[in-house]
Formats: sequence, structure tokens, C-alpha cells
Amino acid sequence: MPMLLLMLLLTLLALPSHAAPLKKDAGFIQTRAQLLKEGWQPVTTQVGDEGGPIGTEASLIAAGIVEVESCAVDRPLCILNYRRHQRCLRLITSGEELPTMTVDSWTHRCPAPRRANGQ
Repeated sequence: MPMLLLMLLLTLLALPSHAAPLKKDAGFIQTRAQLLKEGWQPVTTQVGDEGGPIGTEASLIAAGIVEVESCAVDRPLCILNYRRHQRCLRLITSGEELPTMTVDSWTHRCPAPRRANGQ
């Protein structure tokens, strides 16, 4: 019996560290809070582009959501990035106002490396 428990424990420890159960249409604010609670760290991908962020992107950054990579201008979608250990989480949200933003989809692709202006 102790050997069985040991094997079970070792199996659980070897499982990959996935994000909390993510749900489409879940509130972004609540989802973000859960991700941070579970150790996911925001990944800043913004670079000092000339003119700086605008619209929803600027509002998110002003609210302390530093992990915003970009927001579409023609549709209410934003991309946000997180990392925990060696795992990445790319969250795509829908909505233009922070209180009503929802989770649209997600992947485990890592963002492209940051580059200096114009490079």
C-alpha cells in the first residue's frame, strides 16, 4: 500500500502545470485573479512603440494589466500573456471595457521575443 501511494504521488508531481480550468465566456477579471493566485506571472511584451498604445490597450495598461500584448483595432479582442515555470499561456479576450471583458480562447504558445523599436 505505501508503494502505491508513493507511485501515485510521483505521478501527480510529474504532471505538467496547466492553467486553472479556463472557461470560454468567463469574466476576464476573475480569470486573471485565479491565474495570479495559482502562480501564473504576467509577461510584459509591450515595447516603446512610437506613439504608445491606444484604445483598449492603453486602458488595460493604465489599469495595471501589463501583460497585454495587443488589442485589435477593428474587433474587441486582446491578447495577454502569462508564464508559470517553463509554461506559457496566451489568453485571448473579448470586449472593450475591463469590467465586461470575457475569455474568448487560449493557447500555450509563448509570445515572440521582445524587440527594440523598429527592429
